[in-house]
Amino acid sequence: MDVVSVAYESPPAPVQAPAPQPQVVTEAPAVELKKHEAAIQTEKIQAEKASPAPSMEMIEKALEQINKSIAPFSRHMDISIHSKLKRIMVKVMDTQKNEVIREIPPEKVLDAFAKSLELAGILLDKKR
Repeated sequence: MDVVSVAYESPPAPVQAPAPQPQVVTEAPAVELKKHEAAIQTEKIQAEKASPAPSMEMIEKALEQINKSIAPFSRHMDISIHSKLKRIMVKVMDTQKNEVIREIPPEKVLDAFAKSLELAGILLDKKR
């Protein structure tokens, strides 16, 4: 091959990368997970609304079981209902000293809440 023929030869064809394929756009896994969690949360809320509130008997049975389990620690739980608000209050008592260790919720807080409702006129007089 002489120099003149080399000059007139065509250069080799360039190698081309394959054309990119169009990608199917889907939601990110995090978005799908959030939608799934939201659906589960909605189902839980609907189930809670459908289930009846626990009766006083169920609460007393649960309290008996709790009292049996905490008796070795010189503790006892009492249950009562606030007179104005009709809400359950639980007192944790020390059986040796016979004193209140904790109130859940505190009776003073419930009293203050009831007084604020009275002042706002929300509690109605039932004499009518």
